[in-house]
This record gives sequence, C-alpha cells and structure tokens, in this order.
Amino acid sequence: MKLIVTWMVVAVVVALVLGGCLVDAAARGAPAGLPVRAEVAADSVAEPAAAPHPAVGFVTVKIGPYCDLSIDGIAHGRSPRAARIALPPGKHVLVCAQMVTGRQVTREFFLDALEHLVIRDSLVPQVEVTISVRAPGVRIDGLRHTSGARIRLTAGRHRVELAGENGYGPPAYVNVPSVPCTFRDRPAITCQ
Repeated sequence: MKLIVTWMVVAVVVALVLGGCLVDAAARGAPAGLPVRAEVAADSVAEPAAAPHPAVGFVTVKIGPYCDLSIDGIAHGRSPRAARIALPPGKHVLVCAQMVTGRQVTREFFLDALEHLVIRDSLVPQVEVTISVRAPGVRIDGLRHTSGARIRLTAGRHRVELAGENGYGPPAYVNVPSVPCTFRDRPAITCQ
C-alpha cells in the first residue's frame, strides 16, 4: 500500500511539473502495462507565492521648535514629535513649515532600504555673537567662553553666568536678537 501511495505522489508531482505525462497505469489502479495520460485541472495548480513587499527605510524628523511636516506632499504630523515614518527607498522631499512665522525647512534626501535616517534642524536662525566682557569668563547655556570669542547662538533667550573670584555668579537671562550682536556685561548684561 505504501508503495502505491508513493507512486501516486510521484505521478502527481511529474504531472504538475510537466503539465501532463504518461504514468504507469499500475500506479493509478489500471491494469498493468496500459499507459494513461495524467491530466491536471487548471484550478488544482497552486498559485505562485505573492512577490515579497519591497523593503522600506525609515526617517525620523526632529526640527524645532515645531513645524508641520510633509514628505513628498503627504502630511506626517508635527515635528519634533512626529513618529518614525516608513518610506520606500529612493529620493524624497521633506518640507517642515511654521505657517504663523512663514519659516520653513526644505530638504531633499535619499533613503536606502532598511536605513533609519534622523533629520535634525531648527527653524530658529543662528546668530554670530562676539563676547566682550570684563569678567574673566562667561557661561552661556552651560558652556564656558572667554572675552574675544565669536560663537553662534540661536536667536532668543539664553541663560548667562559671569565668572567671578568665587566661581560663577547668579544666572541672568539675555535675549539674543536675530542679527549679529556683541555680548557685554557693563553697564548691564546685554547682546546688542
């Protein structure tokens, strides 16, 4: 019995592969020596497996302080809190805009399959600031600088501490304008 089942399986496989062939009649239960033609119904042939989905890449956008994000013209929420975005491999165009201020960041980027790209930027302009203080040093947002240094800061409010004989003094807050300025500590701490 086992031999007959094996021959039947072989006959079906050959029929599927070749689309029809002569099979020994004994394997089909017919009298020995009589050839038969094995036919396979069209609906009994297995469908080929669906093509696998193409691999995607991922992009995370961290543009601050906030902006409405779109990639290839499709909205993806608000940055910097937008979720990781799955995209097909290839070239993409990102636009992150603040409608209220009119500021926007536009980036073209290429993404490979399975890549995870993080795009970071800011809509707040960077300003060149010259440090001109009488104090031995100054700390701005926790970073030490000396008089004469030229640094870049974002426009807006910054925490400032002047160095003294016994370490740094109490913090003050200075607004940096959106144009280059000179940071001074006399008569008051300003950046003009």
